[in-house]
Amino acid sequence: MAPRGGLEPPTNGLTGNKSNATHKNALDTVQDYLIMLLFTGLRPSEGINLEWSNIDFKNKLLNITDTKNHEDHTLLLSEYIINLLLKRKSESKGKFVFPGYNPNKFFNSILIF
Repeated sequence: MAPRGGLEPPTNGLTGNKSNATHKNALDTVQDYLIMLLFTGLRPSEGINLEWSNIDFKNKLLNITDTKNHEDHTLLLSEYIINLLLKRKSESKGKFVFPGYNPNKFFNSILIF
């Protein structure tokens, strides 16, 4: 049954629980990405391209290379962000901190901008 207005919600080819889980994972990724930007001051492109290799969990550091001004940048991370990243890392299946539906590719910024 179509919702009011007669438009069917978009589908991604998935059904039932798998579709809901995929949607929830995407929402969690976007939420964590935005929190990361707010707490660190990263540019959107720096956050999207963030890889696990950029994070030094032992020293709580984030290393950004190839910045807009062409200088490497190192940030000290708060406990809150470290915990957020550790949770993401425990569920990670690829090299990107904020992956798209394919864990080996970053998510598309068009989702939020």
